[in-house]
Amino acid sequence: MKADNYKFTADEIQNIKICRDNQKDTKMKLRLIALLMLQGGNVKTVASILGFVPLTIENRFQKYMTGRVDELITCHYKPEKTKLNFSKSIRLLSG
Repeated sequence: MKADNYKFTADEIQNIKICRDNQKDTKMKLRLIALLMLQGGNVKTVASILGFVPLTIENRFQKYMTGRVDELITCHYKPEKTKLNFSKSIRLLSG
């Protein structure tokens, strides 16, 4: 389902607002704000106001649809292991 076509229920809106108000991480709070803005606007408008591309808003909406707020505010980011060992890093930094 596309974000532009989805109608949030009153319970969903209330839950998103509670999570937004309790969220300490600004990035996660912004994700929740984007969802709330979809109530009265479309993806392109929300993306433009928040400074994102429309695909980002759509992707975040899809994350919400997959696992609701918990999925949206959970970061599953796993950084790659560095390719430089300690001695190579020192040589690189020392010029």
